[in-house]
Amino acid sequence: MTRIIAPKKSGNDNIQTPEYLCKKIIDYFSPSGKIIEPACGMGNFLKFLPNAKWCEISKGKDFFDESGLFDWVITNPPFSKIRKFLIHSYEINAKNILFLMPVNHLIALRARMRDLKKYNYQIKEILLLETPKEFIVTGFQYCVYHLVPLKSEKETLLKLSELIY
Repeated sequence: MTRIIAPKKSGNDNIQTPEYLCKKIIDYFSPSGKIIEPACGMGNFLKFLPNAKWCEISKGKDFFDESGLFDWVITNPPFSKIRKFLIHSYEINAKNILFLMPVNHLIALRARMRDLKKYNYQIKEILLLETPKEFIVTGFQYCVYHLVPLKSEKETLLKLSELIY
């Protein structure tokens, strides 16, 4: 069994996704084509994506050096760097982005919602997850965000409304 390292107050971002959850996510979305795992850690997603390219800063392969076009970017990003990972995924024009993270790390933050609009992306799906038993319980709902480029101004996959008062 993989040991999960809980985040410390010093900002430890080394939280590995359990293999069983990686498998469920990959089986659910069935990604194909050119795939990259930008923060592979111990490689648990890669066990179910054998042909995927990977990056891991601790192994000398930095995602922010990548410039290729990818069909899928799939990761559990370091929570302290979610915005940076999202922006780079937008900048390399990924066709599909899957990020495992607490639900409040995207839709509850104005800057990240502005980034989505700025880079012309939208939320296609939010897959809600039970908190993995290996993760620290924070009280926030975990999910996988599936983000895709917006093809036209009229296209909306998931309607987000703002209450203006």
